Amino acid sequence: MTENDSPGRVLVETAPLAVVFIVLCKDNCPRCDRRSSASGLSVSFRVTRADGSIVTGTATTGSTGVATYALQLRKRDVLGTYRVTATASVAGLSGSASTNFIVVR
Repeated sequence: MTENDSPGRVLVETAPLAVVFIVLCKDNCPRCDRRSSASGLSVSFRVTRADGSIVTGTATTGSTGVATYALQLRKRDVLGTYRVTATASVAGLSGSASTNFIVVR
């Protein structure tokens, strides 16, 4: 997982809108010839809204190592900068990545 600090913008004007977060988990085995997809991992998502409130969710990586989580935004949701952090862990090891996005009208 990698981190991205350049925030995207999400425009909330009409009906509910889903913001979808996609995480790709790879095996980082130093003795392996290549990094393979890590399937079956639990990924925790933590979204901190602009007002400091927190929304959490989980997903499991599929055979390609991808886990997805959708956050529903509504017109009444607070405007401003949101931060999402995804954390995957297995066998006592974990990795995480974070990014920001801005909700505007």
